[in-house]
Amino acid sequence: MKPSFLQPLKITFDEISVKSLEQTEDTILITPKQFDDWKGIFFSGLHNYQIIDEEDRTVFKIQLTIEIPEKENDRVAYNLRVTIVGDFAVINEQGDYSEEELLDLVIVNGTSILYSTIKEKVAETTSRMRYGPMFMPGLNFMETRPSVQVAKDREEGVSRKKTSAKKTVTKNT
Repeated sequence: MKPSFLQPLKITFDEISVKSLEQTEDTILITPKQFDDWKGIFFSGLHNYQIIDEEDRTVFKIQLTIEIPEKENDRVAYNLRVTIVGDFAVINEQGDYSEEELLDLVIVNGTSILYSTIKEKVAETTSRMRYGPMFMPGLNFMETRPSVQVAKDREEGVSRKKTSAKKTVTKNT
């Protein structure tokens, strides 16, 4: 094994909100623990990224928000909203990838790392709550690839100057 080309520089939570809901005699609340428990449960994700050129490297800042809203789910014991931000750098770039392929790999792998951190925090937090631990399902982040959005835009005839990336230049002094 060798280290991944993508290394986290910093991972921080911007928001962690987990609320136990009230169980009534009309509703039986569940804490999903296995994959089948998640069938029919709505949760949403918001994802964006920024590319920051520094003097000696490029930093990819990825933000991920996962939410299980109460109004959409009447049988889940918790509603939650978690926002996490990670700064990632590419090390030992071999030039094996095109710029588009590298960006896709960074976004998919970086988002997966952030989601794994969210899953761990949700399980840890809910394990101390009234209904016990809730284990989030695994997610596939292949649709978050910037190249997928560009292809969808082309199909729909949408013209954008850039994809969802916002590029800024930061100078180290």
